[in-house]
Amino acid sequence: MLRPDLTLMKKGLLHRKIDLRSILGQNYTIKSRDDHEIGTTSGDKLFSEVYIGAIYDHYGRSWRVTGHGAGEIFVEPNSEFHHTKPTRYWQIEPTEKLETGRRWRRGSIEVRFLLGQVQVKDTLTGYREYDERTGNLVDHVAYPAASVTSYRTHACWLEVADHDAAAGGNYIQVHSLEHGLRATVPLAIPCDPYDLAGLTKPSGSMGHPTFFLYDAVKGGIGISAAIYNNIVELLEASRGIFTECKCDKSCPRCIQLPRCPEDNESTDRSEGIKLVDLLVDIMAGQPELLNVQTLEWYK
Repeated sequence: MLRPDLTLMKKGLLHRKIDLRSILGQNYTIKSRDDHEIGTTSGDKLFSEVYIGAIYDHYGRSWRVTGHGAGEIFVEPNSEFHHTKPTRYWQIEPTEKLETGRRWRRGSIEVRFLLGQVQVKDTLTGYREYDERTGNLVDHVAYPAASVTSYRTHACWLEVADHDAAAGGNYIQVHSLEHGLRATVPLAIPCDPYDLAGLTKPSGSMGHPTFFLYDAVKGGIGISAAIYNNIVELLEASRGIFTECKCDKSCPRCIQLPRCPEDNESTDRSEGIKLVDLLVDIMAGQPELLNVQTLEWYK
């Protein structure tokens, strides 16, 4: 940097101050019990990869996370041929900051698609440990107190209601479509798959299943808005995810995803196709728009 008189103020390589691991800008140093630095990781991995008790693989070596410090994660060598998976759950609620919304109606069917700010709550309650060779569960550790992180971000969410049917709707269809879109979006909108998250709730504002697709980053980075503006094209592209796989219901090649709160239960490719076809047909029509001030719909 230069002083006003154009003399050099401070030497240094500025590019080293830019964090390439996470846009959140918070890094943790991973250290062994003899204070040897193993590497670094970003703060958003605390709940997913380096929680206390986790088995963490780094450059061909396996470590067990034993504690967290101020900007530090402490590990010790791990000799067991195991892997761990966190037990966590998410909650999501829209805030009052709606940005826009569209509604389509045909007969008894009503489709609402909205974009706005949401509050996400991520709770880590412990972890499960599995034998790598057999896949068997060998331990289930529950923390004495759950760890919780909460943040606001941007999301789009969709609810399909059949007003002639009983409240509740087809949860499997909605959950399957959430997975199909999450698999499709990174192929169409440049982003890392882990920058996008999703959650299906059994009941939304109309009493029917609702799925949320949200930016998995505090404050949001524009992915949800891009999904909202291109939803019909993304629905049509997701149809390929559902149809090209030859599995019975779902598998990691199509709609099974690593960060599903339900461990990929209640997903079915054939059910997802039904909902995609319905939505593409209905959304071809002219929607009503939402006045975000009065929350009234207008042509």
